[in-house]
Amino acid sequence: GLEDSMARVFIERLGSLSAADKKALGAAIEAAGGTAVVRSAFELPAQQRSAIEQAVAATGVTAPRLSYETVPALISGVELNAGGHKLAWSIADYLSGLEQSLGEILQPPSAPAPATQSAPEAQSVPAAPTAVSAEGK
Repeated sequence: GLEDSMARVFIERLGSLSAADKKALGAAIEAAGGTAVVRSAFELPAQQRSAIEQAVAATGVTAPRLSYETVPALISGVELNAGGHKLAWSIADYLSGLEQSLGEILQPPSAPAPATQSAPEAQSVPAAPTAVSAEGK
């Protein structure tokens, strides 16, 4: 169901962290005494807990001790907190990112600057000869 998908995406996100992010997360967990809290909007089954623990262990933390909390306010999401470091995924985050991506895709390309052509130089036109009146001649 939906909960399985949420947990799977969170686990995939943990696994796809860059080396630097894995190192930072691992350091945060180590700084917190090897412990972290996993909060989710739903109860995580044992199989998903095990997969999360394996993904956290892949950050370089030896035998991380994870505790689990159910927090309905997360609204279909999962987050891991350790020593002030937080990794989260929720439908709200996903939809926000999707909205931003769509906005970038759907934004019209910026109009090219109009081509500036130099106006033709004003040509001097000889003035028409003025009529000379022949008064009284």
